[in-house]
Amino acid sequence: MKFLKRTLPFILLNILVSAVTIYAVLMLWQRQNPAPQLATPVLPTQTSPDPKNQPTSTSNPEVIIENVFGAGDINTEYILLRNTGSTPVNLVNWRLTGLNAQQFNFPVINLNTNGAVRLYSREGSSSVIELYWGSASALWKSGDTLTLTDSEGSQQASFTIP
Repeated sequence: MKFLKRTLPFILLNILVSAVTIYAVLMLWQRQNPAPQLATPVLPTQTSPDPKNQPTSTSNPEVIIENVFGAGDINTEYILLRNTGSTPVNLVNWRLTGLNAQQFNFPVINLNTNGAVRLYSREGSSSVIELYWGSASALWKSGDTLTLTDSEGSQQASFTIP
């Protein structure tokens, strides 16, 4: 009992100092590395979206194909697209195409500044941060080139899988 009486204040002090240190480190980390904004949907005002009625983005959007992950494995294969521009970009009627005539037409979705969206090859339920191609097999392999074109048909990005 005497041992516990002498050591308990030091244990409590150690817990308090550890908690304050962890909190300080996390606050500094968050200040240096802010969380990216997530893609948010643009709700259509009509039953079928008309690109002319959609919000406009910059005249030169900066959406990039950041990487292709898990190429060749349908369970993990996805493409990461990111808006590196300074304004949101509406991806309605944008297309992602591959070498073997694979083509994905983007739904009505708004990609915020520094926002990203994952495009999975497999089937699934799309959300504002994850889209699904609906393929039964993997679509990509090393050496394939993907091309992202906007609603007017202008190439916005290209990526060759290493």
